[in-house]
Amino acid sequence: MSTDARYWYAALPLVMVAALCCGCVSAGPTPAAKGKLPPALSPERRAEVVAQFESQRDNAQLQAALNRWREGNSSACERALASLVERRPEFVDARVQYAELLVSKDNPAAAEHQLREALRLAPERADIHYSLAIALNSGGNPAAALEHYRKAAELDPQSPVYQMAMEGL
Repeated sequence: MSTDARYWYAALPLVMVAALCCGCVSAGPTPAAKGKLPPALSPERRAEVVAQFESQRDNAQLQAALNRWREGNSSACERALASLVERRPEFVDARVQYAELLVSKDNPAAAEHQLREALRLAPERADIHYSLAIALNSGGNPAAALEHYRKAAELDPQSPVYQMAMEGL
């Protein structure tokens, strides 16, 4: 047996005692093992737990999609974002990321649609106005793009990116 293995075997009782003291493990059977179930959640608490789970799942799926993009697999990213937007149309960040992917794949009309929906849900977000301006400009509509560049700079006057975009026009 290696020295490392002997060390861990020797430390195991100490780890178990520490876990018991911290409440990480229980020395006795759980209530479910005794045939008792924990009390049912109230409808309000249940709705809150479900909403929290949905939000965490949505964010995890968004991050997974963005990881596909970073890996260079834009097709898998697009499928994941399209699915996420279809399932949760009110998830603004997913729409924005989807639109940015669509612009990068030279589909500014589809990106514009996603961004206009995102603006309907969050009209005061400068980043959405900026992304819409880029999509409109890519689609050959610089006059409409100018309006959204201005709105982004107005909503976030501290952003050097939005200010530089305005100065470049």
